[in-house]
Amino acid sequence: MNGKIILFFWIMATQKHRSHWTARIQDPSLNPHRFLPTPVPSRPISKIVEPPQVVEVKRETQPPTCARDPGAFCILDRYNDYRAYISPDGTCTNNANQIIGYINIDSSEAGSTLVQ
Repeated sequence: MNGKIILFFWIMATQKHRSHWTARIQDPSLNPHRFLPTPVPSRPISKIVEPPQVVEVKRETQPPTCARDPGAFCILDRYNDYRAYISPDGTCTNNANQIIGYINIDSSEAGSTLVQ
């Protein structure tokens, strides 16, 4: 038992650091990180052949008369320009006269035109 303790202290005395780190310079051909995986070559992003079609829509600048009915809400932007309105039955219509959603106040539900 006493011999093991002496051997332990002799090893600790010869090692400067507990992590077995050494300051010696190794051969540069011995790269310790050579086992790391190389990244997969990426494919180039496909180029768009045709630009997307932009559909010009006529925008209303004044709200329709039904937006001023009792129970309807007229929605304005930060410059007080007309953006949309909500009719008394809960239909939401934007300034391009497209229905963008529905609001049901009785059941506290809202939905878009994409919901069946």
